[in-house]
Amino acid sequence: YRQVGNAAALGAKWILISREARARAVEIARRTHYLELTTYPKFNRQFARAMMFPEK
Repeated sequence: YRQVGNAAALGAKWILISREARARAVEIARRTHYLELTTYPKFNRQFARAMMFPEK
């Protein structure tokens, strides 16, 4: 675990000043697809099981 501070502002600045970063972001966005996980009946249960809650 490593805290990165204000990553959104850093990323926005990087995109504004770097054509290479902007092109990479466009490519990532082009390949990204939205997937509504709540439409899968087993999702909530599997998600809850994967959470790391401390034992009581």
